[in-house]
Amino acid sequence: MTQFSFKFEAAILQTKMAEHLTKLRADRQLTMRELAGTLNESHSFISKIEKQNRRVSVGEFIHYCRALGHDPAKELDKFMRANTIAEIPVICGAD
Repeated sequence: MTQFSFKFEAAILQTKMAEHLTKLRADRQLTMRELAGTLNESHSFISKIEKQNRRVSVGEFIHYCRALGHDPAKELDKFMRANTIAEIPVICGAD
């Protein structure tokens, strides 16, 4: 059994998240500039996310999805089902 590496898996998931968000935008046939305008952000903000030069916060993910007409909760569920997420050993009791 291999040892779980939080940083390694987080980096992989970040890459896949950027790919997922890029696909959502492309499927809507929007340019980065158009999406940036909707989000009232710069073109470079979108570019950095999609080129994996910037991490996406939870709030940014929510707004990104909504700007593209997607339910953020459904998109996160879809993302998690499509990607293997390591089972992290539980230290404390679960609620």
